[in-house]
Amino acid sequence: MLTASRHVYPRAPFPYEREHGQLLDNPYLDIWASLRSSRAQRAEDMTGALLARDRAQLRRLKAERNEYTHRYAYAIPTLEALEVLRKCAPLIEIGAGTGYWAWLLRQLGTDILCYDARPPALEDDQNRFHARTSCWTDVQPGDERKLNEHPARTLFLCWPPPGESMARDTLCRYRGDTFLLRRRAAAAKRRHGSDGRSRVHRSLAD
Repeated sequence: MLTASRHVYPRAPFPYEREHGQLLDNPYLDIWASLRSSRAQRAEDMTGALLARDRAQLRRLKAERNEYTHRYAYAIPTLEALEVLRKCAPLIEIGAGTGYWAWLLRQLGTDILCYDARPPALEDDQNRFHARTSCWTDVQPGDERKLNEHPARTLFLCWPPPGESMARDTLCRYRGDTFLLRRRAAAAKRRHGSDGRSRVHRSLAD
């Protein structure tokens, strides 16, 4: 089981080097790489559970995934993705959660501000996506209205929450020319769904 404090994690077993030779500490990606041999089996288990409508198995598999999304983020950062973001700095991230992506970007010297309506904290469970866990870096309280204070920054959204208007509200308020959105590739094809990612897609189509 993962614990609430990030300080218990060992140094990355699969380090990635920055341009100037220092290590980029990315434990989430390291865990994903270490589980490479079991990912195919997990995908097979998920398919079997869906076909059999095995709710108990689906709950177990979801709980395994949630253990990582709760502590880290809903998307796993790679060095390639971080480099794309870094080139678009200065950045502002809305809905930053634990600030894991921002923590990695700051290791790379990236200028990024990150906000969340309810920054995660060990002592409370107000953030339902990351209850009772600590942030990896400084995450300030704030929502899409913070864009008004930083109009020159490039917007970054990482996996907007489903079933909420947060993504669309943020995009409608943003006045910049470029924004960066991290989501599933399949989500880009859904034009009539009800989640935040699909609403963003419809906003782009308008």
